[in-house]
Amino acid sequence: MTARDYFSDPPALRTKRLILRKMSMSDAADLFAYASDPAMTRYTSWAPHASIEDSRTFLAFVESRYRNGEPASHAVVDAATNRMIGTCGVASYSEQHERAEIAYAIAAAYWNKGYMTEAARATVDDAFRVLKLNRLQSCCHVDNAGSRRVMEKLGMRYEGVLRDYFKFQGRYDSVRFYSLLRNEWELQTAHARII
Repeated sequence: MTARDYFSDPPALRTKRLILRKMSMSDAADLFAYASDPAMTRYTSWAPHASIEDSRTFLAFVESRYRNGEPASHAVVDAATNRMIGTCGVASYSEQHERAEIAYAIAAAYWNKGYMTEAARATVDDAFRVLKLNRLQSCCHVDNAGSRRVMEKLGMRYEGVLRDYFKFQGRYDSVRFYSLLRNEWELQTAHARII
């Protein structure tokens, strides 16, 4: 499978409590329900959705990424309710450098319950299995302790702070960068098979 094929038609992933699948326009109401929450978007590089049209615009963008074989996140769906509660996936990819970045967001009602780590673990494992990656990276706002914990639980190593990395709504925000290399991921998966 080529990277383009993978991004065009990403396979659905299942975990204990979640389904990760392609987003579609039918997810607009669920997306708006959490993406309009200022608490949820406090540390994101995008503003809360002001209307369901903002959510539809985002979903149209994601669908175009799928059509073009470009990286785009999965919908994170609560298997118990079949509602979209977040996003998680490969946000950027370099075939030349064998590197990808994951990004994620989840509804505030699901914070501190392990859902994001569960979704991100499935994404990390799938990306390393399918894409020819040497490095998978992610970052978060310096004050986002929840996102930092997710990366740490994934076994990612802290690399440092990139100062004033994003400019959003007239302010500069610094980010904490983390990474996981293929040999580190392989050690994790080997350990999991032994236990």
